[in-house]
Amino acid sequence: MDTSNSIRLLTLLNVVAAKPNSKPKHHRNWADIAKQATTPTKPTPPPPPPPPPPTTTTTTTTETEHPDAVDLYHYHFAPQTSILSPTALQLAQEEDRWTVASNTTTSDHRRTVCFQLQPPTPANTALRLPKTLQPALDTLNQHEQQLFDSIKHYQDVWHTGIPYDHNRGHLRTAASLWALQHILKTRAEIIKNNDHLAPHPTCTPEAEGEDPAGKRRKPTAPNADREIRDQGFTRPKVLILLPFRAAARDWVHALTALPAPAPAVKGRERFEKEYSLPEGTLDRLDAHDAHLHYPLDHRIIFRGNIDDDFFLPIKFTRKEIRLYSDFYQADLVLGSPVGLRKFIEKEGSVCSISPLLSIQVSNRLVWFGSRDADFLSSIEIAIVDQMDVMQMQNWDHVEVSLSESAAQNKTPEE
Repeated sequence: MDTSNSIRLLTLLNVVAAKPNSKPKHHRNWADIAKQATTPTKPTPPPPPPPPPPTTTTTTTTETEHPDAVDLYHYHFAPQTSILSPTALQLAQEEDRWTVASNTTTSDHRRTVCFQLQPPTPANTALRLPKTLQPALDTLNQHEQQLFDSIKHYQDVWHTGIPYDHNRGHLRTAASLWALQHILKTRAEIIKNNDHLAPHPTCTPEAEGEDPAGKRRKPTAPNADREIRDQGFTRPKVLILLPFRAAARDWVHALTALPAPAPAVKGRERFEKEYSLPEGTLDRLDAHDAHLHYPLDHRIIFRGNIDDDFFLPIKFTRKEIRLYSDFYQADLVLGSPVGLRKFIEKEGSVCSISPLLSIQVSNRLVWFGSRDADFLSSIEIAIVDQMDVMQMQNWDHVEVSLSESAAQNKTPEE
């Protein structure tokens, strides 16, 4: 009996020794508990207060701004600017003064190269955005802010090496914000200068008396105390070249989503019908198994409506955005290289514009004469998106479109 009990006891001890990591169910480390009880906890710091609202009617970027800082728009397009003077541009062409201002490469092999005239932009400049666009600037992510910081100085920018799995909508947002702020500033400058040049209303009998200085008040003539040069030969200021209608649809969505509050978009229903796939059409590149049959670059480039013959003038007002505007009333011209070239050279129809508008434009073209594209005579910003795709289409269309736009930078026909 004693022997069997001894065997059971030894067996139990061997089992316990074989599991050294097992602990009693209610085991507690009293040393750690006591240490936590005696260690004071640090209070959580309160969140930082929100930034104070701007004190002026115009908003700026986060960069430090001097009280006498010059807006980048006025630095380049004011009448007193020395950058775009005929002498400076002639010297830049003859002596090749366009220099590489920066050349950066990111971890995902994207590359941004900036070209500008000598000397570089001075430090006492800043970007002032219209109030309606400030919310869009505040929501830019890292990629968008990086591109926007490059193009806001009105220097030539080449942004390449973009991975196909990268969200290219970020780049459209930054470029659209830059183009739209230029359009809104141009219109605001014209309105302000028109008011400055307008004659003051005739003084009322009460106001025609003597002023505090003892001088007789007289109706004033139009103000002309400063040089005003705010308009080109025609209204369009921005040209965007794109390879397919699907890309144009993405750009229009980006442009119309920026202002706050959102303006009304005239012609949206027609635009969605013409720039989307026909009703009832299934895009094989959007299928759940498309990645098994098509590579990534093919799915991104050829998704949606891939018609490459289109032309769309857009007008921006304070209350609405008008798609399919008249060419000479548009602020932004969006089209494909082949569509723009066909319009310039008048090969066939006028790029899918409505019949009524085609007749109107055709009449103007006949009146102006053959080979006329003077509605591009005042383009100040040109954006070319997906240049690699255009190179696979026909790069000659791009060269002809841009060269014709530059050649038309002269007084239009009367």
